[in-house]
Amino acid sequence: GVNFSIYFFLICRKFNLIRQNTELKCYLLIIFCAVAIVTANLMLTGNAINGDLGETVRHVSFTVGSIITTTGFATQDFDRWPQYSRCLLVLIMFIGACAGSTGGGLKVSRFIIWWKSIKNELEVFVHPRSVKAVEMDGKTIERDTVRAVSVYMVVFLLVYVISVLLLSLDQFD
Repeated sequence: GVNFSIYFFLICRKFNLIRQNTELKCYLLIIFCAVAIVTANLMLTGNAINGDLGETVRHVSFTVGSIITTTGFATQDFDRWPQYSRCLLVLIMFIGACAGSTGGGLKVSRFIIWWKSIKNELEVFVHPRSVKAVEMDGKTIERDTVRAVSVYMVVFLLVYVISVLLLSLDQFD
């Protein structure tokens, strides 16, 4: 699920470029938080795998990695997990992997750009005379790119909502 340029930087031993990569940091943070939250949810609800923390962390880590990269592998029937854990898995499925990887989803970089553009718009709302630009990895992202990402996200959400409503007409749960 990692951008293939990260592997290239590893081979070329350009570790400073890897450390500066916002998308990779965010991607790893999403994975770490999802594993921690799902593990805690399983442990606190009495659904720990074989009653063992280590075993639970191992299976949750594999499941989160499989879901966020959209590979489809499973070591556990996570449909038996608590509703909160399943909802979190669906959310990370939508986020998906990094841009430039073979993983599916909306891509972490789009979420970063979208989040930063929303944050900037709220700051401009509070301070109308300020001029804010969306930046990622120390580079300013052009307004056209930010607009295209926003349109993509809105269209995706509209298609999703319409699809869910259409499917609900057939009485599926």
